[in-house]
Amino acid sequence: HPSLTSGHLDRKGQLEDIGDKENIHNIYLRAEIQTLRRLPHSNFILFTVDSLTDPISSILTHPTAAAALQSRLESLGHEMAQYKGVTPTIRENLIAALRTAAATTPRNTT
Repeated sequence: HPSLTSGHLDRKGQLEDIGDKENIHNIYLRAEIQTLRRLPHSNFILFTVDSLTDPISSILTHPTAAAALQSRLESLGHEMAQYKGVTPTIRENLIAALRTAAATTPRNTT
């Protein structure tokens, strides 16, 4: 998150300044994969979290992924958007960019 590296810890989650259309590629998508596993010999439970981070630009090159993320952002409730740091400006501009990307037809590379 940009506010963590700039020393503005009080601004965590406030990304309004990078939500404009010119800076949309400065936004990253972060996802977590969480698993529970039982260890065979001890029967202990192991909880793991794998974090994945990709720039939005990587999503914009895949129409199906762009359409899925667009749908998710459109259905995201206000409270959850606020919790995730998605401001109204970011949301609006991301949805527009994702809509455009989703409408493109992938090129045949063969």
